[in-house]
Amino acid sequence: MAKNGIEVHVALRRVRWGRRSLLFACIIVVGGVLVWQVAAHTGNGGASRSGNVATPLSPLADDSGPLTPPVPLAATYDEIVKEQVAQGLHLTVAQVTAQLQAEPTPDLREIGKQQGLAQDQLYRLVLRALQTADARMATSGSWTQRQADAEEQYWSQQAQLSLIRGVAGWFLQH
Repeated sequence: MAKNGIEVHVALRRVRWGRRSLLFACIIVVGGVLVWQVAAHTGNGGASRSGNVATPLSPLADDSGPLTPPVPLAATYDEIVKEQVAQGLHLTVAQVTAQLQAEPTPDLREIGKQQGLAQDQLYRLVLRALQTADARMATSGSWTQRQADAEEQYWSQQAQLSLIRGVAGWFLQH
């Protein structure tokens, strides 16, 4: 009988260690998933040149500060962005500028609404315009690919309202 009691005790100990190992493995997996989620939301959000567009963590937030990208912007860059945004709105740059100047509070969101775009759609349109300008600056040799990538990452991390308002300001600058 004593032999049987020892075998039961050893078997219970093995079961406990097996359960503890399983619990430990689950904690590691869950922790890994949490770390992956945090990393995915603090990076560039997965924006890539293949057309995927990231949405910032707080899309409605607006820091109200001026946009200060890592690479100084040339007038050519602004023109590319304005052309792309206007084209996406099915308007000309002059039409977008005139509509913004006619508003008491210039806002591309109002023009976007008139064209049937929700704010997140307008944000993606603006972000694609910026990405197009980044790519053109790199292919023209004005920027290195590293500069274009840094710029693209900067834009993809901006809040929707900041980006939309910032680009609206470019239409109003002469």
